Amino acid sequence: MATPRQVVEQAMALEVPERQPACIYGGGMWTLRQAGETFAGLSEDPARMSEVIARVARDVGSDIVYTGSGYNNVHVAALGGRIKYRQIGAPDLEEPLVGSIEDLAGLKLERVDEYVTVRTVQETARRVAAQIGQEYMVTMTSWGPFSLGAQILGVEQTMRGCFRQPELVRAVVDFAAEFIRVFYAPVVEDGTLKLVSLADPTAAGSLISKKHYAQFALPPLQRLAEYFRSRGAATLLHICGDTQDRLELLTESGAQIVSIDTAVELAAAKAAFTGKTCLGGNLDPVHVLQQGTPEEVVRGARRCLDDAAAGGGFILMPGCDTPPLTPRENVDAFLHTAFEYRLQG
Repeated sequence: MATPRQVVEQAMALEVPERQPACIYGGGMWTLRQAGETFAGLSEDPARMSEVIARVARDVGSDIVYTGSGYNNVHVAALGGRIKYRQIGAPDLEEPLVGSIEDLAGLKLERVDEYVTVRTVQETARRVAAQIGQEYMVTMTSWGPFSLGAQILGVEQTMRGCFRQPELVRAVVDFAAEFIRVFYAPVVEDGTLKLVSLADPTAAGSLISKKHYAQFALPPLQRLAEYFRSRGAATLLHICGDTQDRLELLTESGAQIVSIDTAVELAAAKAAFTGKTCLGGNLDPVHVLQQGTPEEVVRGARRCLDDAAAGGGFILMPGCDTPPLTPRENVDAFLHTAFEYRLQG
């Protein structure tokens, strides 16, 4: 019987897998909460963090296992950003780092691998991959280039800059893409990761137009995906919000898996992606996965499977990050609905 990693690889190859793959999306804070831990408490302890992630992964059985998930803002602390930890939920970046192209010169990329929390996340990925990577598809998450650029510059200034200061936005997003490459390089170059996960929520239709997506967000994403591919790693791209108007651009991103939010019609995405890109999605992560009953989760998951599973090239996922307070029984219902689903070629 195929392993969880093998069914993910079959779906990425746009094949009909031996069984339907499914995973929680992200879920870093959810995973630590299952073990009674916090990211702040483990941020300098890769041995303990990796033990917790591997143990919960084996217990839950999600086909894709995320290390470093939900901590994307923490990476920017390596450049001098101030991070605010929350009791529940992901840490926040307190304020932007730059306001001009000239300010970028003060951000030193060589600091990235020197920062203790970044090293913890990288070493955790190595340890988790060593423990369970032959069976599960292990990945590590970061912001995508446009969203990371918006964190560095500030979301409001980035939105205005797309119209008024396009060169500034382009420079910041290009810097962000290089930051992401440097962040991932140690665990891609050494073969630890065969799948890299990028979340680019600021590139959604509710924030930037399709034209601006093609102008600012897509080119650096394509360069990153090509770099990862050249090192033997696939890319999983997730964009929150409505991306219905740019589905064809997502298939041109270079990502082998594109995960879509609940705002997108899954059947339409399946039609756009068929023969091009593996589709992931898109059960409502809050109103159904977190707040629904297990029976409602099963019904919602089956609707997703009925819309997109036929013919392969599909991984059942929530439409966004798995909320920290999601009941375990709902996650179990979600995954097992997929595992028991009868696939059609």
